[in-house]
Amino acid sequence: MLNTSGTLTRAYSASGTLTPLDTVAAGINDMRTGAAYCFPDLAITSPDTLFSLRTAKDSTGKYLWNIVSGASGFTPDGETPVDQPANTAAPYSIIPQGSNPFAGHLWGIPVAISTQVPDGTFVLCAVKNGGGMVFQRMGMVIEYNMWAENLWTTNTAQWRAEERIAFAVQRPSAVNIITGLPFI
Repeated sequence: MLNTSGTLTRAYSASGTLTPLDTVAAGINDMRTGAAYCFPDLAITSPDTLFSLRTAKDSTGKYLWNIVSGASGFTPDGETPVDQPANTAAPYSIIPQGSNPFAGHLWGIPVAISTQVPDGTFVLCAVKNGGGMVFQRMGMVIEYNMWAENLWTTNTAQWRAEERIAFAVQRPSAVNIITGLPFI
């Protein structure tokens, strides 16, 4: 996604008039008024960038993230955020292992953290408008083999899990990559 040509870009400048959170807000506006005409439904950033954004304070020492994200995770309109895009498991499915990648909301947009995003980068994506799609060519296949070579005599077994997937950005203008943000 970060190397896709045609994505929108915005850079934060410490010497400019916009704060880091203002720059993210301007990035959202770029998507609403630019070539995409869409609203982002997913934000992805690194843990260190998210920490810097969350710990930004005003002149009285209040955290700005709490002000812009709303109390208790409410949107700026005072409503609870909608689960988008698929950030919760289906109620009757197997619960996935690992940690939840979502770390709250910013102006109603779910924010996911990933170490695959470089520090200082904040990606806004309109998944529902073509900003990203995962294709699955082959579902998860788990194979078991206990008879190969000398496995039977050593009382061991082999397991192999395989899945074939691909990721594509069909509409690059539905992605806005914001760079130059502060990080710890």
